[in-house]
Amino acid sequence: MIFIDELDRCRPNYAIETLERVKHLFDLDRIIFIISMNRDQLGKSIQGVYGSSFNGAHYLKRFIDVDYHLRTPSIKEYISVRLHEPEIESYFKSRRDGQYDHEHIIELMAYLASRFEYTPRDVNQLVGRLKLIFRSIPANHYLDESIMIPLLVLRQEAPALYNRYSKDPFCANEVIEFLAGSRIGQGTFEHRIAVMFGYLLRPAMDSQSKEGVERILAPWKEWHGQVAEMEKTSYPSEFQRAIKAVLEFATDDREFRGRRGISTVVFNRIELAGEINFS
Repeated sequence: MIFIDELDRCRPNYAIETLERVKHLFDLDRIIFIISMNRDQLGKSIQGVYGSSFNGAHYLKRFIDVDYHLRTPSIKEYISVRLHEPEIESYFKSRRDGQYDHEHIIELMAYLASRFEYTPRDVNQLVGRLKLIFRSIPANHYLDESIMIPLLVLRQEAPALYNRYSKDPFCANEVIEFLAGSRIGQGTFEHRIAVMFGYLLRPAMDSQSKEGVERILAPWKEWHGQVAEMEKTSYPSEFQRAIKAVLEFATDDREFRGRRGISTVVFNRIELAGEINFS
């Protein structure tokens, strides 16, 4: 039994040569080839070699006796599997609030991976960088996953905005809108995502500019007021509480225990991991 993996990622001519040789040189009893590929993609690549009128899918049938399609897992399922690997589980078991941190990271990664339509390969690259960052954080130090995960993704998806935010935290609302895929005042989100938004706003709170702080918080206060007015209930809805949580996590010094400059620490860790390329 011989495995050929990711044939669709090869040059079209090389993929064609491989299939031809497998078919004509190894057509022997007791020799089985298992070929892993994106069949649609490979068919289009072959079509590019022979011309637009060529049927690439029909061509592949000449070489494949039995098809087996793997079920595509949800991106959250795949992230959960990757983040429950023994090395990662061991790390979180060593942390005081490890179970919460672990679950929170899965939720944040699933939210952002869905937003940017990540493939399993994209997730693998993100997890690879996370492993490097985990190794740099002792078990008794703050993980700050609520700002670390979105910044890892931001660095990948919008490097210019990432660099600007690293120097000017007052563009946090622009960062949040990019990561959420919607303007502030639109859409909905859950409490754990509210924590992420609050953490992204937090670095601006360390500024001495009261005017700047008020400006960055103003759209959130306005949104909270609009939702409260629209619902007009004695008990706030889950979404109303989520918007309020953004403001609370951004401004409550008790959450950060007087720590200043958490974004600088996180940026340094991300840049260290970013020096390594994952294919």
